[in-house]
Amino acid sequence: MAKQKSFKYTGPTPPRNLINGIEQIESKMQDGDYESAGEILHELEAKYRENPFLLKIAYIYYSDMQNYYALEPVCRSLYAMDKRDPDIALATATAYMMNNRIGIARKIFVDFLRRCPDHEDSPHIRQTVEKVESDLRKEADPNITDAQLFDELILLHDEIRYALDHHLHHQGRRLAEQLLTKYPAFTPAINNLAQIYYMEGNISKAIQICEQAIATSPENIHALANYARMLFIAGRETEITEITGRLKKSETPAADKWTKIAETLGFIGDDDGLLDLYSRVKEEKQLSDEYISPFFYHLVAVAYANRGDEKEAKALWNKALQLDPDFEFALENLEDIKLPNHERNGAWAYTTQYWFPALGQEIGIALGSSGKHAEKSVKNFINNHSEIIHLAPTLYQRGDPSTRQFLIGITGITENKELLAATKEFALGQQGSDKLRLEAAQMLSRNKSLPNGSVRMWIEEEWRELLMLGFEINGEPRINMPKAAMDIYFQSHEALKNEDSAKAQQILEDGIKTYPNSPSLLNNLAASYQMQGNLDKAEKILDEIAVRFPDYLFGIVAKARVEIKNKNYGGAQELISRAMQRDSFHFSEFEFLCAAQIDLLLLEGHADSAEQWLGLWEKMLPDSPAVKEYKEKVTLNIPASWSKSLISKPKKSKR
Repeated sequence: MAKQKSFKYTGPTPPRNLINGIEQIESKMQDGDYESAGEILHELEAKYRENPFLLKIAYIYYSDMQNYYALEPVCRSLYAMDKRDPDIALATATAYMMNNRIGIARKIFVDFLRRCPDHEDSPHIRQTVEKVESDLRKEADPNITDAQLFDELILLHDEIRYALDHHLHHQGRRLAEQLLTKYPAFTPAINNLAQIYYMEGNISKAIQICEQAIATSPENIHALANYARMLFIAGRETEITEITGRLKKSETPAADKWTKIAETLGFIGDDDGLLDLYSRVKEEKQLSDEYISPFFYHLVAVAYANRGDEKEAKALWNKALQLDPDFEFALENLEDIKLPNHERNGAWAYTTQYWFPALGQEIGIALGSSGKHAEKSVKNFINNHSEIIHLAPTLYQRGDPSTRQFLIGITGITENKELLAATKEFALGQQGSDKLRLEAAQMLSRNKSLPNGSVRMWIEEEWRELLMLGFEINGEPRINMPKAAMDIYFQSHEALKNEDSAKAQQILEDGIKTYPNSPSLLNNLAASYQMQGNLDKAEKILDEIAVRFPDYLFGIVAKARVEIKNKNYGGAQELISRAMQRDSFHFSEFEFLCAAQIDLLLLEGHADSAEQWLGLWEKMLPDSPAVKEYKEKVTLNIPASWSKSLISKPKKSKR
């Protein structure tokens, strides 16, 4: 555990629950359970973030975890409370140094030396200040001759970067505008201002500021990189080639130069450019910790993975972990690559937050809504961020699991035409895990963007025909006819079940004289002729039903049965597929449809698909006697005879 600073405080006694929480954190840390300690700390920070007692334990915790990013605002708050405490001053300056904010760190060190010239650490601090000032002079803009102005600009620039890194966008924008009022040509501040607008989701303003930066400094690495990313987000792809070409060739020095270039190439999906950049860095012998970040290795690893070189990709992700053992991009991609191929997402460079930093809270609120409010919220969100629509194919192609999940979610709610098309391409393609593509396909089926029935999908590394059925099955009565006609229908149905087709024919012919516009009576009459071998009459009636009652499901499926008998399997499938395209089915309609589809699949030699349909039928109607009958047929690969296949079997509805 890190040495605890003896920070001193005056003020009111903290609340009892805060004291208890701090004691729990200390106990967990003593036991080495930093994960639990962190969970308790984060809960307390949500309520007591600026409490000095909590800040003290937070300082100890983040120091032990070497989390310098989280340590920085803790020290900043402590220093604001007591600038005269030498321990707080040194801790704060060190935190700024660890986050490369040497301008702010230098100011705190200089103030410390003025107040504590004889402190035991003063000799070391003086050396640090000399080194910092030397480094700053090397980076100084030769056009800025006023030393006092330069110091002020460096200090303001560090404050802007702090605000940007800690998502204090309003504060950062105000500071950037303040700096640029003093010195309009200070390109780093212009770049930061562009980043702030990007983080806020104002892409058009970000592009405008990028253009200002490039006008000021045409070959500035950060300006070119930011501009290329903004153009990509805005869909202005024709302009990107020229900008990225200049970026790749630029010899201008820059902080994190190689990572910044790699970040841009990874963003626009230029894998070849990334591999060329990696070769260039190796040739220039700059492949060292001084020049290369874990993120650089990660981005190049993704490019290798996309090229199918998993061995090199894994080696580079492991190099990234040598620099930062907790680097999540490398850890998560390495876990993904261990999975069986059909469970993998595939290598990804960025998460949703990198693509759309302004999304966070806004989309959380939208997706957290329900019903019509959810639809309205998400549609408003899409209207405010239209770039998501044209980027959707790219995000499906190169996104991480959460990005793809996010797209499926908003597509299902908005039913946007372009998003549906991108989601369909993803669902029916080969990228991403089987699980996510199936989820996308199921959503599309519910939204009627995929037809009900068999869909060809890439599952477990082979093309398979899967059932996608976006309808419900219920007992709502479908036959709309007078009671007397209903009685005729059920009398004929009973006769047909008992194979007394002549009796059924007589009942139906008499009944149709009174009720000539009943497709159900006509369909059963066709069945009676069929059972007696009078196939021409049966087919003639079915043709009449198709013309007069084109949406009558039993008629459509019965006609498909005729096509099956005539060995016109393609025509039969077309009719069955047409019958599937509805939102709901009565139990009897669903059974009639399943039976026809299974018989056709067995005749075509597709036993696996027939088993899928049988499984669905059994799942929906487990107590159906017909399921048991068809289990035997599927097992023996025997389709039903045509002589009984036209009999519709609706259940009598309760009156």
